[in-house]
Amino acid sequence: MAKRRRDWLRLPVVSAGSEFLVMGHLMRHNILTYKAPPGNEGYDLICIHPDPRHQPGPDEKAQIRVQVKSRYATDCDRGFPVKETSLAGFDYLIIAFLNIGNFYGHNDGSTGAREPEYFTLSQAFIREHHEPS
Repeated sequence: MAKRRRDWLRLPVVSAGSEFLVMGHLMRHNILTYKAPPGNEGYDLICIHPDPRHQPGPDEKAQIRVQVKSRYATDCDRGFPVKETSLAGFDYLIIAFLNIGNFYGHNDGSTGAREPEYFTLSQAFIREHHEPS
């Protein structure tokens, strides 16, 4: 019996929207955030201090590079792929669980919607827990 392949939804607008949601969330916390050009390697957002006269301390960076990963399904497995080659390209990874509905099993996404959730993970944490498989 052949294994049935799931036809995953491709939602480019939802995917791009996750970066803007993260931008808005960061800006609500007074972190000036800019979107990198589409297809930029390693990071999606650049964050800087909102005060143009701010001088970073010895343990601070002038800018922070953020990669955004998102999952739209509320009932996803909470996993997200990260290429080993991109680990050096960001300082933080923010995973955005958009929770737009349940899609697994016999679900069509019309139920299970919840508020989005955001998790910020450092590059060091990702390196320590990265599974190349």
